[in-house]
Amino acid sequence: MINYYQKEVERAPGNKGKKQFNLRQLGDALQERFERLDDLGDLEGAISSYHKVVEFTPDNADKVPHLHRLGDALQERFKRLDNLGDLDVAITSYQKAVEFTPDDARKPPHLHQLGGALQVRFERLDSLGDLDAAITNHQKAVEFTPDNDPDKPLFLDDLGGAQRVRFDRLHVPQDLENAISNIRKAAELTPDQHQNKLLRITRLKELEEAKIKSVKDREKEYNEPKLVKVKHIAAEKESEAKSVEEEACSQPRFVQEAKAKSSRIDALVAVYAGLKTWTARFRLCRRR
Repeated sequence: MINYYQKEVERAPGNKGKKQFNLRQLGDALQERFERLDDLGDLEGAISSYHKVVEFTPDNADKVPHLHRLGDALQERFKRLDNLGDLDVAITSYQKAVEFTPDDARKPPHLHQLGGALQVRFERLDSLGDLDAAITNHQKAVEFTPDNDPDKPLFLDDLGGAQRVRFDRLHVPQDLENAISNIRKAAELTPDQHQNKLLRITRLKELEEAKIKSVKDREKEYNEPKLVKVKHIAAEKESEAKSVEEEACSQPRFVQEAKAKSSRIDALVAVYAGLKTWTARFRLCRRR
């Protein structure tokens, strides 16, 4: 099959319509073989074919599926080779796919894919602008999708996941509230027999626990300065009370001063008495 489409591409160099068709078929066949055999050469060939298809297609709605395939293949190569250039071109391809798609039921998959690629780049480069853009595109995908669409739970799940990531970075309570709301709705819209039903219920419980912890942390952060101030005032009052107690227990200053004065008077009296005794003895000796 791959050889057939390769030959068909070579046989119709001037017929753009036929060449475009054969290139797309060739790219799909190479992509499929890559997924089965994990040969990067096949992925390279698929990307090359998709690039050419995009070049041959006018900038209108007909170009959208080719842009989407190209973006998917480039994102897959980014996962393997970690080349940011592939991720950048994938994001550009998804953006063009969104741009050329009318605002109807065909648009959400492209918005969702673009949001996912932007979030991947945020995780790699830590650019909050990419995370904000990812949330915006996930939100639009949700808004364009009716509740009875089987893809709606996935779009809600990824939107809630991105909002949780931003909450963990910026600690804005509304992001966590929105994440809980979207994951809850995703769980509600997921059929009971679906493999992701339990996973989404578990994720919802984790978010609700994170909300309780966040509220407690904010209360602690709000009350801690007040508690420090109260402790400081209490320490000052305790120090003042101790000083008053020590002063009350010790002798008043006027008593200490009176004692000092009393001691000086007693000394003078003793000196005077001594002089008086010495004078009396001196006189007695002279008479003899």
